[in-house]
Amino acid sequence: MAENIKKTTLETKIVTLLVGETQKNALDLMTFLNENKIPSKFYVINVVGEGGSFPHIRPWAFFFNACDFGADVSANNDLAEFAWKHAHICDHFINGGKRCGCGKQPGFRNVIFGNEFDNLCKYPMQFINPDTATLDNMKNLLSLLKERHAKK
Repeated sequence: MAENIKKTTLETKIVTLLVGETQKNALDLMTFLNENKIPSKFYVINVVGEGGSFPHIRPWAFFFNACDFGADVSANNDLAEFAWKHAHICDHFINGGKRCGCGKQPGFRNVIFGNEFDNLCKYPMQFINPDTATLDNMKNLLSLLKERHAKK
C-alpha cells in the first residue's frame, strides 16, 4: 500500500510540476518502472519543477541507488560508455571538502562494466532532466540491474 501511495504522489508531482516533453519523459519512465516491476530500492526520483529549491536537479532528477555493474556484467560498448559518463563522483570531493546533499559518508569505490571509479556518491549514477535517448539507456541499465539482483 505504501508503495502505491508513493507512486501516486510522485505521479501527481510530475503532472503538477512538469510540462511538455519533460513531463512526458518522466511519466514514460514511471510507466516503465511500474510495468517492469523495478524495485524502488534501485532508484530515487526527485521532482522539484522549474522553481524548486534544489537548482542542481531542476526540474526533475533520477538517481540510481544501486550500481551493481561489475566486470562480470556484460553490456555493449555504447551502454557501458553511457554508464561511465553518468557515474557521479561525490560533490564533496569535487568541491574541496564541501558537503554535497548525500550525507556525511565518504564516496565509495565501485566497478562499472570493468571501469573502476573512486569517490562515487551514494547515488552512483545521476540523471538530471533526461531526454528520450537517455531514458532508453537508463531503462536498459535498470533492466540489467533487476536481472542481476534476481540471480542473487
